[in-house]
Amino acid sequence: MKLAKMFVVLSAVLCSLSSIAANGQNQKQAVPVIIHATAEGVAVAATDTADLNSILDSSGATAAEAFDTNQREFEKIIAHVRSRLGTNVEIISSEPSLANYGSTRPSTAPSSDVRRDFTVRIHKTDRLSISKALDSLSEMNLRPDLRYFSSEEGKTRAEALRLATVAARNKADAMASALGMKVVRLVSVEDQGAFPRGSGGYINSQAQIVWPTTRNADMTPDSGSGSSGVWYTKPEISVSTFVTVIVEAAP
Repeated sequence: MKLAKMFVVLSAVLCSLSSIAANGQNQKQAVPVIIHATAEGVAVAATDTADLNSILDSSGATAAEAFDTNQREFEKIIAHVRSRLGTNVEIISSEPSLANYGSTRPSTAPSSDVRRDFTVRIHKTDRLSISKALDSLSEMNLRPDLRYFSSEEGKTRAEALRLATVAARNKADAMASALGMKVVRLVSVEDQGAFPRGSGGYINSQAQIVWPTTRNADMTPDSGSGSSGVWYTKPEISVSTFVTVIVEAAP
């Protein structure tokens, strides 16, 4: 009788140990896998502002003369630009500075070269407005650097971020599925930062400005003028952002 009871107890113990071992094996197999998925999101916005950045250099027998000359030439440029573009244009200028002397103006300084950086900002980016702006500065013997911007840049970045997040999550799901698993928990989401595309810092610019700028109003090459003309497509701001999603996946 005692032997039979011992056998029953031993059998129960063995079954219990077997169950524990099986559960341990299952738990071992069910340990979540960490998946990192990174994806890019790109959003585009039309531009509505153009900056034409120029440099005005002036010389004089003395520093004082060079400063006075620079101021007079700058005022002529402003008057000419406003006569061509109207008063609805912004003129943004740095303080003129002496070569080797920063923004100081000692009248007896040995340098007679003065430089001023300035920007003509217009809040239009259609071809006619860009053409007139470029020509107004070209007629004053200036060749500005043309940059475009958009008031919708913040919204554009937010949309790029949303697209990147969705793409990263979908990528994580696909990676888990390829392992015969599924995503069971979101661990974290990381914004890797936005990266403006194209030239000029923010621009995917399709506008190719070819000097000289003489052209017809429709910006086709001016026949007989020797101009190479301008090929123009309204530029866009294209913002690219990357997002990394970290998830846990399990069978």
